[in-house]
Amino acid sequence: MSDEIRKPSFLVYYDNEVIVLRLSDDEAGRLFKSLFPYGREEIKPDFDDSPALAMAFDILSMAIDRDKEKYIRRCETNRENIEKRWVKTGKQSNTNVYASKQSNTNYTDKDMDKGNDKGNNKDNDMDNISTICPEPKDSALNPSGILLPLNDKSFYDVPLDKIALWKEAYPVVDVDQELKRIIAWLDSNPTRRKTRRGIERFINRWLAREQDEGGTYKNREYNQKADVEAALAKHRSNIDPPECPDGPFQ
Repeated sequence: MSDEIRKPSFLVYYDNEVIVLRLSDDEAGRLFKSLFPYGREEIKPDFDDSPALAMAFDILSMAIDRDKEKYIRRCETNRENIEKRWVKTGKQSNTNVYASKQSNTNYTDKDMDKGNDKGNNKDNDMDNISTICPEPKDSALNPSGILLPLNDKSFYDVPLDKIALWKEAYPVVDVDQELKRIIAWLDSNPTRRKTRRGIERFINRWLAREQDEGGTYKNREYNQKADVEAALAKHRSNIDPPECPDGPFQ
């Protein structure tokens, strides 16, 4: 394990429950207590007196090692990304200094340093903005005119190709009608409106639920059948049964 990167915790998985339940309470306690020094300093316990306990420790310790390696790789990747960003920011700062010297030779070194600090702050702010949830800037190439309100008070113009895709994916759903229902729902629930990045996922969940429930067309057909049956039943109730002149038993 790297001396500089230390994982502050370890995980115990539900898959290991069947192994732990085979141990006595005393053995389970010894096993659990042994995981802390192993996870922190890789100190292995002496369980030669209990083969079952030794086997349980080997299985849990392998999971700890695997999680630790993933954590170290993730930390190293994050560190490399940060270093790349600093290198990029440094190059941009040098370019700003050179541009300052070219544009105005009357600037002093102090003035240029002050300008570089502003440039660095601006570059860092732009990096942060682009890193934290960037939103697509381009509007829909083939807008349908169906506008869904978003949480930033803008609107998502549903593309026609998306509507065609959803109609193919959810054949028993009246997609156009459901989009109108979504607009009404978003209008009535402004605090639960979606981001531009999450609105399509919300639409897909909505249409999938409608598909699972039988779809708009099926529900409409069911309602029509129910209306027909109700009309027939009412008609039948208005028809009196024919009288038998001789009676039923003569």
